[in-house]
Amino acid sequence: MTRDEFRQHRQATLKAVIEIVEMRERPWHTPTYVTVLKHMHSRGLRTAWGNEWTMPRLCMFLNRMGYVGLHGVARRNYEL
Repeated sequence: MTRDEFRQHRQATLKAVIEIVEMRERPWHTPTYVTVLKHMHSRGLRTAWGNEWTMPRLCMFLNRMGYVGLHGVARRNYEL
């Protein structure tokens, strides 16, 4: 993959995670990693290397993208 392809893959993955987190039933409830991973696997999302997503991989990915886990994704538009 080229750098642009990696960047596009990261953005598409982040967009999918944000969509999964935002489709929660209760706005105050952040879904678990297991729930997000199940949705990612059902959508056929894979890492840039073609592997399945795991909890540590997803957590590290979100940290690299500037989010503190799923709670950071859920609160990205939250203002105090």
